[in-house]
Amino acid sequence: MDNPDLLALIKNSFSEAELKALCFGIGIDYEDLPALGRSGKIIELLRYCHQYDRLPDLLEALAQERPHITWPDPVQPYTLDFLLGQKAAPLLPYEPETVPVSAGSFWMGSDDYEGEAPRHQVELPAYFIGKYPVTNWQYAEFIRQTKRPSPNTPDWFLGQPVKARQDHPVVGVSWYDALDYCQWLSEITGKTYRLPTEAEWEKAARGTDGRIYPWGNEWQEGMCNQGGTGVTAVTAYDAHLSLYGCTDMVGNVQQWTSTLWGSDRRQSDYPYPYRPDAREQLDADDARYRLRRIYRGSIFNDAFSQCRCSARGHDRPKSAPITRGFRLARQP
Repeated sequence: MDNPDLLALIKNSFSEAELKALCFGIGIDYEDLPALGRSGKIIELLRYCHQYDRLPDLLEALAQERPHITWPDPVQPYTLDFLLGQKAAPLLPYEPETVPVSAGSFWMGSDDYEGEAPRHQVELPAYFIGKYPVTNWQYAEFIRQTKRPSPNTPDWFLGQPVKARQDHPVVGVSWYDALDYCQWLSEITGKTYRLPTEAEWEKAARGTDGRIYPWGNEWQEGMCNQGGTGVTAVTAYDAHLSLYGCTDMVGNVQQWTSTLWGSDRRQSDYPYPYRPDAREQLDADDARYRLRRIYRGSIFNDAFSQCRCSARGHDRPKSAPITRGFRLARQP
């Protein structure tokens, strides 16, 4: 459906008494929904189900009661605005596109590789993540408005990205550069942009079933920029998206996350299982403790064995290698 407008479908198909019975059937107290009036109750019902990954339960109950109506697909991640029939505000020309990732648990890590064990389940709320890494062209507006120096890479000349590489991921940026970009874009748009945690990055890459690669458990040639001779445009592999609709989750360039590794190169101060604890401090004292931040993904000339969704690396946040960029996350 192009626009399911679930609010209108429910309003036109169920009386208040029927809604109370339907909510009771899926373990939600209709009377406890914090709103007055039937429309308000339905909106709060949708908010609750969207936030706590109960939308599949609700849609299954709706379909059982009204099988003649075409309801939205319960396995697809939807934005709340989309379900309410509201059109999202248009993106600014230089604002990166994000895709929704639904709330719920997923399998993180791997028991087969040191530094990625143990394999464990992590529960995350809903969030948005960049469909692509931030591009040179998008980063150029940040450079223009903030008057800061451009990355020191062959992609840039006199403060502007080379024309042939405008749609390539920006590289040569430190963790601090990426963080500043998120803060700048948040101020410009009024939205809450940030770097993804490594858990959010991994869920967007591999989905909920613990697959090894974004497309499944078997390596397939030609699904990403691996074994190549250089960085490609972020849209080069649009035909091979992850479950949530992202590209370049493996291959092409590495990507910064918000998550701390610690100060020891060999052993993390924040071992798995992952928890949203002190490892997500954005103001940790880098100079004093020689802290390192985690990056995810792989680069164009990595071996395919390095292109696992669970693979992780770490580096000083001031480093800015020409193999590393970043993608955004955004709060709903």
